[in-house]
Amino acid sequence: MYKRQLLILLKVRSPGLVIHNCQLTSSPPGNYWRHLDSLIISHVYDEGSPFVGNDSTLESLSGYLKSSFPTYATEAISTLEDYYHLKKPSNESVSAIGSRLIRDSLFTCNIRDILREYSKKSYLMQYSPKAATHGQDVFALWYSPKLWNVSIPLFSGYQSYFLSHAITGDPNTRRDRDINPPTIAWPRVGDINAEKLENTLDVVDTGYKLIADDQVLKSTCDLWQKLLLDVTKQGGYLDI
Repeated sequence: MYKRQLLILLKVRSPGLVIHNCQLTSSPPGNYWRHLDSLIISHVYDEGSPFVGNDSTLESLSGYLKSSFPTYATEAISTLEDYYHLKKPSNESVSAIGSRLIRDSLFTCNIRDILREYSKKSYLMQYSPKAATHGQDVFALWYSPKLWNVSIPLFSGYQSYFLSHAITGDPNTRRDRDINPPTIAWPRVGDINAEKLENTLDVVDTGYKLIADDQVLKSTCDLWQKLLLDVTKQGGYLDI
C-alpha cells in the first residue's frame, strides 16, 4: 500500500498573524514528512504572467519585493532587484521580468525545496498546452468526457498517469498505452544538483515528451533559498 499525501500551500495575510518560516526555509532544519513513498510534482508552462498587470513597471515590481520582505531585509531586496534587472531598463520586457519574478518566488522554487528531501521519489511534470497559465492543468486533471460531452484524448492520457500513481505509486504502471497521442515512459526526476532538472514530462498540445526543465533553475532557487534563510535568521526566527 502506497502512502499518499495532499500538500496544500496557503498564503495567509491576516492582522496579528505572522508566518515565521516560508517553504524554502522549512526543510533545512529537517521539517518535512519522511514517510512519503512517491510524489508527482507539477507546474504549468506560465505560472507568473496572470499575476502581472499590464500597467506593471520596474518600480511596481520592486514594490512587490519590498512588500514581501521585512523592512530590515534591504540587502536581500537589493540583490533580487539586481538579479531581476529592476534597477534600470534592460532588453527584457517588464511583463517578462514580472512573470519570472512571480514564478520563481511563489511557485517553481518550491519544487526545488521539495526535491531536496524527496529526490529519489519524485516525478516532475510541466503542463504546457497552449502555453498554459496558472491553474489551467486543473481542467485536464478533472476532465470528464461525459460531463463535457467532448473527447479530449490528451486529457485522458494525462489523467492515466495520475490514476496509475494514485493506485500503484508509479505513474507508468497503469498509464493508458493505447491512447493517441500515446503516453510515454516517465522516469523519476534526474540529478537535482543539475542546473536544469532532467526527465521532466512536458505535456504539450501534441502529446508528451521528456525535457530538461529550464523553469526550475538551480542557480535561481539556490539564490532565493540563501536570501530567505539569511533574512529569516536575521529576524531571529530560525536557529541553524
